[in-house]
Amino acid sequence: MRSIPAMLGVAVLTALTTFPAAAEMACGVRDEIVSKLGDEFDEKRVGMGLGHDGQVVEVFASRDSGTWTMLVTYPTGQTCLYGAGEAWQNPAQSPVASSKPTA
Repeated sequence: MRSIPAMLGVAVLTALTTFPAAAEMACGVRDEIVSKLGDEFDEKRVGMGLGHDGQVVEVFASRDSGTWTMLVTYPTGQTCLYGAGEAWQNPAQSPVASSKPTA
């Protein structure tokens, strides 16, 4: 069985390489979307990363209900819902280190 971080990594990689057209996605103003996730689903940001083309990928989740949402914010400022689900698990692990060599 794969670990949650490995599956999340695959999901993020897939998100950054195979986005459907923005017209097919639910998009809007980031602050409004994040506010709605908090107010309606009690979701808070549990992870984030930066895509190769400058996209910011964020995962929001609720500890109580287990719901989760993945958002992508493009360099243009547009934020789109990429995925959502349930049964989120938050393993107790340290953040993943950057693979870039240090000087």
